[in-house]
Amino acid sequence: MKKYVSYLLVLLSSASMGQFWTELEKDQVIRYWSAPNRLVSASTGKPGVRLTVEGSKWLWEYNRLRGKAKTNPGIVPAAANPQEAVWEKWIDARVAYDRWRAQPLATVVPDPGPAPADLVELAGNPPQFASLVTPNRFSVNIDGQQYVYEDNLDMRPRFAYYRFTDGVRSFGTKLGTLPVAELNGILDAAGVDESGARIFKAVSLLEGGFDSLNTYDTGFISVGFIQFAALAEGGHSLGQALLQFKTDNPIDFGKDFRRFGIDVTPAGLIVALDTNTRAERVGSAANELVITDKRLAAVFQRAGQFKPFRVAQVKTAKRMYWPAKEKWSIKKPSGEVISGTLDEIISSEAAMAVFLDRKVNTGNLGFLNAVLQAIADDQQEYCVDVLQRFEGVVLETLWYRYNPGKDAILSKPKACEMLPAVMEKFKRS
Repeated sequence: MKKYVSYLLVLLSSASMGQFWTELEKDQVIRYWSAPNRLVSASTGKPGVRLTVEGSKWLWEYNRLRGKAKTNPGIVPAAANPQEAVWEKWIDARVAYDRWRAQPLATVVPDPGPAPADLVELAGNPPQFASLVTPNRFSVNIDGQQYVYEDNLDMRPRFAYYRFTDGVRSFGTKLGTLPVAELNGILDAAGVDESGARIFKAVSLLEGGFDSLNTYDTGFISVGFIQFAALAEGGHSLGQALLQFKTDNPIDFGKDFRRFGIDVTPAGLIVALDTNTRAERVGSAANELVITDKRLAAVFQRAGQFKPFRVAQVKTAKRMYWPAKEKWSIKKPSGEVISGTLDEIISSEAAMAVFLDRKVNTGNLGFLNAVLQAIADDQQEYCVDVLQRFEGVVLETLWYRYNPGKDAILSKPKACEMLPAVMEKFKRS
């Protein structure tokens, strides 16, 4: 106990000096990482065709310019009209040609020729979409535990979110494989009831384990069971998860993050210690350091293997993403606005999971108001009762990456007519 009190005093004194580590603490961090075999790296010797960052960025901008920036990252947005169909055909052909050109095989893939002029006018001349690279392998040793990564990850050929060739990924331990008692203990410690626990478990299957990690995409650094992301500013939801951990449990935060060179500002920006220069990198500069220094990336994965950071993750998810009190509104023909909170019209776990998934992955509830308006207009009833009655339509029109209505564990909306006109309007049958 005495050493923990001393540690807390050092933590408070260093914060009061406007620094995150004293010079003595920096010496300790650098000494730890300087031990033999903390980081071992080598070429895999296995070249492969990979999506280029430039190509991925062009694909994202192309999607944005045609109104598809916030689409499911696991799919290629479909053509909306004949003009886009021509573009899509050319892009698919060009991607296939670039991949063949990077590593020619027996079956020749033809060059599709120049991009359509109207596509170039929209998004500019496409860059090369693929190249031949040889990934590197990294092994990080933290307190006897090995964390192994490869860079130059093999993305889907048209993945629009790839940003860092030196980024890495680990899926971690899926929540579904954790002992039930262990997982329930984490959720209970975070103040999540049984119903909320079922919903969180369902959505987390789309993300990863508490110890999942990726540093290759537009999240910059993404960690945990719903992929808390640092984003470009180097804070966002990941910074909030760190801040939750540091506020609730400064001793364990020190053992799991500060002693390895990771901290967080009171505003929720990540701080990383550069062991070469002794500089404290904050926010976007911390992002860059963590992405390039695999030792620091491994710190996040390691912390996710222990209960204190797991509890902090769940608390942060509940605070930032639980959708029950999100607002909705519709208009009567007279122009009068009817509004309320999501939990006034949604009662099933499956429907709540739809909106938790949307908040986690897109930051909003999607086109909820448009669906509610369409239901009210279809029924010519503008009240909470009619919206409650057609909760099943809300679920079926708004599910995003998966349909929780098919999840056997979650409670379902009451049976209702599926309103074909509404379903057709939102392209669901």
